[in-house]
Amino acid sequence: MSGRSAGPGVNRRAVLLGMGAAALLAPVAHAQRAAVAGDFTLERVLVRWLSDGNQIRVTRRWAIVIGPSRVGAMGVSGAQSFVQVDAPPPLKAIADLEARREETGFLPLHLDESGRILSANEDEPAPLPEEALAAAVAFARSRASGGEVVSASRQFVADMSQSGQRWLTRLPRDLFFPAPREREASQAIDLPDGTSGTVTMREVAVSDPASGLLRSFQREAETSSPHFSRKGGETWRLMVAVS
Repeated sequence: MSGRSAGPGVNRRAVLLGMGAAALLAPVAHAQRAAVAGDFTLERVLVRWLSDGNQIRVTRRWAIVIGPSRVGAMGVSGAQSFVQVDAPPPLKAIADLEARREETGFLPLHLDESGRILSANEDEPAPLPEEALAAAVAFARSRASGGEVVSASRQFVADMSQSGQRWLTRLPRDLFFPAPREREASQAIDLPDGTSGTVTMREVAVSDPASGLLRSFQREAETSSPHFSRKGGETWRLMVAVS
């Protein structure tokens, strides 16, 4: 038995801050792109909320260089320079493994003239929340089957949550020169056991008004039902490297 959409469907909200994406990005092209080239620190804070209310927080930083590229208009290269994992004591072994892991597989990157990441092979950048939510619902429904209704409901919600967490692992296409925005997609789902669940994906992007470069990019994915709840989030920040 598959989940069913409740109400009018996806509740979409998109607010562009300041003068909007087009007005902001236009002055940042070409000449100003060259002006922002240099050494930076890129930071990502990844948070997973646990069922008992605790968190696993992973902070990573990369020393990166933004500059000319043979592919696209600009390139981003670098290496991991810092990692810190905060987790409850029972998860110390997992935290230690994560702290020893070096994550540099997404570098180098190439950017087009508007500062958006050019896709490379299978590493397709993350979609907008509305697109990610629609894909998550479709995936969960494709796996829905008959059987005991409580188990079917838990499986449906778990599949939705898995899709949301997968969304957080993919880079936003405009990570380095984001269009300022606050965007959210939310949908209520009727579950096989007669209860309902809610899936919400949101992102808030802030850029430097002078250069167009990233200041912060926050994303969250949350899935909840009477018997299951899971939430994850990440925040990217870009800072000029301190010599």
